[in-house]
Amino acid sequence: MFIFRHGETTYSQGKVTIAEAHDLTPQGIDTTLTSAESLYQLLEESFPVTAWSSPYGRALHTALLCMDLVIGDFQTTVGEDAESSITICDSLEEVLQFNYQLFVCLVNGGTFQGYTFNPCETNPDRISVESYFLTDRASQIPELVKSSWPVEIRTAVEAMESCEHATCRMHRFLRGLMQTSEQTQHILFTHDGLLTLMVAEATDWKYLTLERGKFVRLSWMDDDLAVSYIEGRTIANHHRPIFATARDRYGADYLERT
Repeated sequence: MFIFRHGETTYSQGKVTIAEAHDLTPQGIDTTLTSAESLYQLLEESFPVTAWSSPYGRALHTALLCMDLVIGDFQTTVGEDAESSITICDSLEEVLQFNYQLFVCLVNGGTFQGYTFNPCETNPDRISVESYFLTDRASQIPELVKSSWPVEIRTAVEAMESCEHATCRMHRFLRGLMQTSEQTQHILFTHDGLLTLMVAEATDWKYLTLERGKFVRLSWMDDDLAVSYIEGRTIANHHRPIFATARDRYGADYLERT
């Protein structure tokens, strides 16, 4: 299995059809094409390829560029061209109800919709944006602090999907793919929030994010999966199973609970 993070984007498109997808910047296109060449070298000609993508334009554009390279030399499970070979999957969509501007204000302070946040209250440990998301700090803000917020601000913060929930959403989808043939080569196109825990664990928390337009490779490990390759990164833990790691972090019933 391979999982791509979308390339650098203009963020001008939300959910679109495959034919409408055109949300990558020129640099994002170049990076994605370079990564697609690397992916091509890792695919096995004897096994069919299937592509799954988030419905957002930036992920679909990334998928189109990659599959346009792959489609000529590899059998696909559906479709005969790049566009028809991609299956849109809501399980791979962006972190739900995520507002980046609001989130950054929680981490670094700043004004959002007329309200000014004090980072000493919302981020007393002064950790990074990536760490704040990965450790679900927004859900740990004291009630005393939140009680002073305007109702619409509090509602927006509490509506944002947690890293735990996004991780579980991705893991459920991966579990489903594991029920299909082991011989199928799955390529997923998604967003950083769904990948952050597996990247952090595989690099011993040196890196908390996957670069835009890069991908990870997951290898089967008994009844689990492990990160065996991260483009542009050094892996510290090749044999750390992602489901077992998540169970240790979130609880044995994490897939059923969230």
